[in-house]
Amino acid sequence: MNEFPWRRFAAMVAVTNAMLAWVLSGFAGATYFVLLILASTTGWPVGMALFGRHPIAIIGGSAVGYAFTAIAVWIGVRAGMDPAVGLLVWTATAAAGWIALRHGKRSAVFQRRLTNTKNQLPEWRVRDSRALAALLVLTAVLVVPPFARVGAERPDGTRLYRAYFTADFVWHMALTAELVKGDMPPRNPYLNGERLHYYWTYFQPPAAAVRVLPLAVESALKVTALFAALTFMASIFALAWTAVPRGSCVLAAVAFGLLAASFEGTYALVDLYLRDRPLSGVTDLNIDALSAWRFGGLRIDGLARAMWYNPQHSMALALAIPALISVTRAGASLAPSAVLLVGICLAGAMTFDPFVGALVAMVYGLSVIADVVSRRLNVRFVGLHLLATVPMVVALVWAMMNEVAEGAGGAIRIGFAGPAARQPLLTMLLSLGPLLLAAAPGFLFALRGPDRARLTPAAIGCGVTAAAMFGMRLNVDEAWIGFRTGHILQVLLTVLVAGTVSRARSRAAIGLIGVLALFGLSTTGIDYWNAQDVGNSRMGPGFRWTVEISPHEQAVLDWIRTQTPPDAVVQMDALARTRETWSLIPSFAERRMAAGLPISLLNVPEYRNRSERVHSMYAATDAMSAWRIAQELGIDYVYADRVERAAHPGGLTQFDQARELFQPAARRGDVAVWRVLVPGG
Repeated sequence: MNEFPWRRFAAMVAVTNAMLAWVLSGFAGATYFVLLILASTTGWPVGMALFGRHPIAIIGGSAVGYAFTAIAVWIGVRAGMDPAVGLLVWTATAAAGWIALRHGKRSAVFQRRLTNTKNQLPEWRVRDSRALAALLVLTAVLVVPPFARVGAERPDGTRLYRAYFTADFVWHMALTAELVKGDMPPRNPYLNGERLHYYWTYFQPPAAAVRVLPLAVESALKVTALFAALTFMASIFALAWTAVPRGSCVLAAVAFGLLAASFEGTYALVDLYLRDRPLSGVTDLNIDALSAWRFGGLRIDGLARAMWYNPQHSMALALAIPALISVTRAGASLAPSAVLLVGICLAGAMTFDPFVGALVAMVYGLSVIADVVSRRLNVRFVGLHLLATVPMVVALVWAMMNEVAEGAGGAIRIGFAGPAARQPLLTMLLSLGPLLLAAAPGFLFALRGPDRARLTPAAIGCGVTAAAMFGMRLNVDEAWIGFRTGHILQVLLTVLVAGTVSRARSRAAIGLIGVLALFGLSTTGIDYWNAQDVGNSRMGPGFRWTVEISPHEQAVLDWIRTQTPPDAVVQMDALARTRETWSLIPSFAERRMAAGLPISLLNVPEYRNRSERVHSMYAATDAMSAWRIAQELGIDYVYADRVERAAHPGGLTQFDQARELFQPAARRGDVAVWRVLVPGG
């Protein structure tokens, strides 16, 4: 490790990616990226206490630092939107960590308790840094261009948003805008008056950045996603390197998992060819979901989509990976202090995504038990690892207090049913075929061979994750479990692929891996093209592939955002908008609605019930009927553009009939906003 100046390397990576953040969001974005790096240093003492002065410590500690910063921001919000309180908490956390680490270096007794000789990592060499650098470059190439095209402008000023960014990124804009308001727990922007039951911890730092920097919500989210992607992929590299400490093998394995995990792209191309259709038809496919589209099976997104659409879940997994690194390297032989630090990492994951944190904690626990059994250790080692549950219980209580996953527990169903039961072997082969086949020798090496102990946790994790994937589902969203478990499974399979690559001695073995990669690359290549193709204005299955927001719509939405109170209730007709602009007002006007149909939240009947009342307001033939519905639902402003006018051919004249009830507030072309008045008020 000493032969390579990895601190200089880390600084070079930071500067390079700050420049990329500038490309995404200008000078303010670059400033925010630097602040994110500074924020990550809060967790470095945790990483160094676990792994020593090692690059793995910086990688693992960076995710922990982001979590500490998010909690510090939350404390500041709870204290009355006081940034000074959050900064004080963050500073105290950082100082306490570094002081404890310095004390540990001076105290031999403390150092022995904190770490264990079996947890010492191999030497980090120049080739390992080069491999990590190559992976980070690949990650940036995958992440930056699609995000740079989110909200791209045509010459006429129309802004363009590609599906499926409209289902996730645009929803994240609404969530972050809600956090900027400072209500805690946050309010549901699609059901005014109700709390928001969602894991919003990841979005606290970008919300804080919007409050203190000249940075729009959209820009802050892009920069945060870049930071999360780099942290996520570096964490996967660190986990695989811990099992197989050879940089070139790990780079090959992680790149394989990132780029070539699925046969779906090849299947689509062959299918189009056999049906004598142009191969360009793949641009009108959700290419990474063909297992669901064609066969009704599970939807398993690739790791690229984890970075484009679900960075909050990716960061939760990055937070949990230090626990897997510890058990991969040391098995059950961790000292009590190290077990507590592992618990802190898992607790951080649970604050970001309770399901991901709990599932990885189960993998960790079973790996400890397996190590105790295989090495015939004293059963007290298992009891020792129960210390990790202490921070996790605290995190669970925190999540319950803030209602971040309220209602999700009641939606879980156990059993082999739903999409998981529909042609499971075929859909798994289609979704993850190359990765499964490349990892198969790694499973064998986990049973026997020199790397057995270090590959066993990944093999156990694959079994646990697969059991959850096929044995659990949400009755309100049958695809959700597949999404979350799919990403965990791919990370663990990547570790086994590293084991395969490290033992590949013959040209035939290397050639077979290359062939699998060739057939798997098409899925990510097509998805990468589609993710930034905002020129495709054709219809998809019930929605347009690219959503357009006209200059008139932007002008009125800007007026709402700047000229109405932050807690104003601004309503559109959610039933008329379906899956395209379902989040227009909360995301782009940053205001709450009385009723909406959010596709990213648990589907409860109240969303549709209220939305039907709103639809009746737009369909009303007289102003008084419309006004009564608006009053009943607490609506302050009524919004309409081409969507509402197309859905209600009567012209929405009821809002112009009685200016003592509906006062025109803003209008640009066919886009209008009326203020709902209170007579005599």
